[in-house]
Amino acid sequence: MLDRDRERGEEITDHIVLFDTGIKRTKNLQERFKKLTAGQIETLDKIKGITHDALDRIFIQDYEGLGNLLDKAWRLKKRSNPVSTPQIDKIYRRGMDCGAWGGKLLGSGGGGYMIFMVDPRNREQFIANMDIRAVDFSICNNGLEIKDLTE
Repeated sequence: MLDRDRERGEEITDHIVLFDTGIKRTKNLQERFKKLTAGQIETLDKIKGITHDALDRIFIQDYEGLGNLLDKAWRLKKRSNPVSTPQIDKIYRRGMDCGAWGGKLLGSGGGGYMIFMVDPRNREQFIANMDIRAVDFSICNNGLEIKDLTE
């Protein structure tokens, strides 16, 4: 089982590109989640529902479908809380225009890292067209390991 999980982790990694947006968060954008509105709760429930479908997509190796779900969840997340900025929106639009199936900002919003799901056959061209720093990473038992390529 562990070997198959490791293989699946390596396989999905081929479809993921991680970027450092170069944007540092200036305030805690998650503050608005301390008291949720009915609309926010409804949107978060929709996102939660997407995660179940996302797990199914991983198990059947439908990475394009997984990317589409990421895109849907990102759009919902932006509607529920202002986690994005015009600069991040520009990076996201560029990623989608360059062929990504979907993506999302990692962390609590406002900056940091962004992932995109892409066809591995177009990965290198995708990275070249993005014009921001891609970060090498691997998935391990402890989560995500980032490899600093600048050293």
